[in-house]
Amino acid sequence: MSQTPNQLEVSLKKLQKASQEIIKTKGYNTESEKINILIELIKEQGQHENSHPTNR
Repeated sequence: MSQTPNQLEVSLKKLQKASQEIIKTKGYNTESEKINILIELIKEQGQHENSHPTNR
């Protein structure tokens, strides 16, 4: 399943908004921490993603 960079950016923004809402309502907890870790992992992978088509 391949997503375009724009779709990933939209998804990241949604995750960031969700994290902010959790922090606002419940404070910083394990749930918001996990979301923030997921955000960082996705950002890191996005930087190293090879978007060139394969030669098959």
